[in-house]
Amino acid sequence: MKEARLVFDRLVEARPEVAMLLCHDLDLLIAAYLPGRGVQEFTAGTTIDEPDADRWRGWVPA
Repeated sequence: MKEARLVFDRLVEARPEVAMLLCHDLDLLIAAYLPGRGVQEFTAGTTIDEPDADRWRGWVPA
């Protein structure tokens, strides 16, 4: 996961005009980046599923 986070951080730095998500196994949200807002870290175990929507709403397009 360290390598994926390094890639995410480098992409954010290289393309600050592009929104990005860092996910693990296509279901766990690790971090999100939105231009003008910065990076949001999610608590461990946050999923892309509706029960966790309050955690990521505003950071992830639904």
